[in-house]
Amino acid sequence: MLFSDDIESIKQLWEIHAEITLRESLSLWIHTKKEHMNKLANQFISSMQGLLGRPLAEDAHAAVRIEDIRQAMIDCLGDEGCQSYPHIERRVLFAPDLQGLWYLRADIMVVISSLQGEGVANQKIRIITGMFEGLLPRSMISRPGALSR
Repeated sequence: MLFSDDIESIKQLWEIHAEITLRESLSLWIHTKKEHMNKLANQFISSMQGLLGRPLAEDAHAAVRIEDIRQAMIDCLGDEGCQSYPHIERRVLFAPDLQGLWYLRADIMVVISSLQGEGVANQKIRIITGMFEGLLPRSMISRPGALSR
């Protein structure tokens, strides 16, 4: 038969065991949360660097490529496009940076489509899009869509 002292000892042992198990559980949970938070922090930093335009190409080389892209866009418009849509030509000529040129692709697609048809416009825009490779953050590069299939 158990005595009251034995029962008290068993209760104390049970409480100690429960406390140790709780501590271990909390320790494991905290460790898991820290790992998760570190992973999220690293992903956040990588995303911000991409959005802020971390330099992906050498500046001098990028400047030459930007001018090549600008000239390719003007060439795609052709004389007829520049005469019919002078505001698009000006926007291409005076785009302040690479991102400005990137977003002008849609306007150029509209001009070429109206003058030469959508098939020709699609081919020319694909060539121009390829010229941006390595110059823009990955977050800005378009994903494959119906036009690229």
